[in-house]
Amino acid sequence: MLDFTDLFRRAVVEPFIDEYRAGRTPNPCVACNRSVKFDPLLEWGRGLGAECVATGHHARLRFASDGRARLLRGADPDKDQSYALWPIAAGTLRHVRFPVGEIDKARVRQIASELGLESARRAESQDICFAAPGEYPALIEERDPEDPSLRPGPIEDESGVVLGRHQGIARYTIGQRKGLGISAPRPLYVLQLDLARRAVVVGPQESLFRRSLVADCVNCLAPLEPGVPYRVEAKIRYRQASAPATAILHVDGTMRVEFDEPRSAIAPGQSVVLYRGDEVLAGGAIRESLP
Repeated sequence: MLDFTDLFRRAVVEPFIDEYRAGRTPNPCVACNRSVKFDPLLEWGRGLGAECVATGHHARLRFASDGRARLLRGADPDKDQSYALWPIAAGTLRHVRFPVGEIDKARVRQIASELGLESARRAESQDICFAAPGEYPALIEERDPEDPSLRPGPIEDESGVVLGRHQGIARYTIGQRKGLGISAPRPLYVLQLDLARRAVVVGPQESLFRRSLVADCVNCLAPLEPGVPYRVEAKIRYRQASAPATAILHVDGTMRVEFDEPRSAIAPGQSVVLYRGDEVLAGGAIRESLP
């Protein structure tokens, strides 16, 4: 057994806290895949003389004639995890195998049961492994009880009218409706988290919709050229279907994605992943959404 506790804290938990402090909505599974689950494991395996490592991710790989590893959605669409694998370097993917990605979850459980494995009876969880959703602010408070993201501030509408007070922007995320603590003639949703003013901006559901986004930290798994518009299916949330869009990569390492139809609650800090059919072309961290 390998102990990556310290690495996990540095590479996953601390950045997660920093993102929430900044009013963004991070995806720690992406950070874990990028920094913990693959390269350190592969390095350890190579020390034992292994050429490849296998993980239990629901994703598939195909190898092009030039040796490039093509990352594909898992065979079970309900359990597909390709969305969280976009930051894995193409060179690393050549030395990875996803044996359960070719079968559905029911069959995986059946095989585990036949082998007498405890995992066959283990309940599934969609929560982050190191904290439940309501515990995120506690992680920040543990580090710094006086952090600005925990301080009260105004809840404003889109015109700047103060509707109430909040108890810290770290307790909110884009698209949130419940727990605002204000009354209004129609449902209101979190539209923006303004750390500089410690303001939570709210508005009607239609104001959540944006047509485009800019992402950074882009990783291309397919040969894409900067400045060329590509027709893709883009996914902005793990449990959300991908949608038709046009994507353009820029030489500065950013990417702009424009959807055919506006998308709701595009949250900075989350991932946008580009697909062509089942193949993952590229991914990045959402920096901002645009009208």
